[in-house]
This record gives sequence, C-alpha cells and structure tokens, in this order.
Amino acid sequence: MNYLINRNVLFLHLLTSDESRPNLNGVHVNAGKAIASDGTLLGSVECSLDWNGFLPTEACKAVLNGAKKHHVFQVEQPDENTLFLTRCDGVSFKIKDAKYAPTAPDFESIMSKEPTNALNCPVGINLALLTRIEGYLKKVRVNEDLPLGTSFSFSEPLSPIMIECGPFKGIVMPCRL
Repeated sequence: MNYLINRNVLFLHLLTSDESRPNLNGVHVNAGKAIASDGTLLGSVECSLDWNGFLPTEACKAVLNGAKKHHVFQVEQPDENTLFLTRCDGVSFKIKDAKYAPTAPDFESIMSKEPTNALNCPVGINLALLTRIEGYLKKVRVNEDLPLGTSFSFSEPLSPIMIECGPFKGIVMPCRL
C-alpha cells in the first residue's frame, strides 16, 4: 500500500535530537496526527495520512535532502515487513525494521491543567529549544500554509509551555535555573 505524506510531517524530525533514545528519534504517525519529541521538546501536526507507524529521523533526512518544494512524498508498504519512504523523483529510503513501532508520546497528558506545587525553584525556557521550533516553522512556511501568529500558553510557571502556530502544536519543558 502507498500513502501520500506531507512535507510538514517529515520536517518534524528537526525537533528530535537524542540518538541514544531511538524511540524518540523520529516521527510517530497515528490517528491523523504526527508527533516528534526528544523528551524536552515536542512538536505535533495534524495530517491526513491514513497510516500508523514510525519514520526514523535518518529516513526523513534522506528523502528531504535535495528535495524541491513541489516534491511529493509517500510511505510505501509492499508487505508488513517492508517499508520505504520515497520522493516523487525516485529517491527512496528503506526503513530497516518496519515492525518496530514505538509508542508515541502522550502529549495531551503532559499539558496538565491542575497546578502542582511539587517544586519551588526558579525555572526558565531553554532558548535553544525555541530556536529548533523556529527552524521547523521556517522550513514548513515554504508553501505559505501557516499563519504568521504564534501563541504561547502555560497554566503556571512550572508547567510545560504550549506553542501553537496554525496546525502546529509544540511543547517546551521548563528547565531549572
């Protein structure tokens, strides 16, 4: 089976960074949502992909390298053990273990609405994490499908910071100072 995939989903790999945690080093696609995280930063976009699975960062990088803005991408799954991520001009990346499908992070539960007083110390935002989100948003603006406005919200100083920009939702975990 073949499934078309939006470049915005593939660019989510920019939000991963931890090679030592392969279950967090890629893009999880499930139930019309694509999620990427490294444990301190998370990004999510809605997608119309009718496929559930995991796209490793190395696969996303391989097909995006040299891609033009008009290129179309797809996930090809000829059988349950074989998976390819391909670009319309023939560039293809075979995903080694198609059965490996780690569980996507449950970011809905991270955004707790209940205040917690478990910690009483100064916290801040790691600006390098915000820079990675900015890098993702700049990449996907190629097609001008994201609005310019971005909103930031949090329920208390120690809670994760929610970032929304069009269909993109992100979370940045606060860090102790």
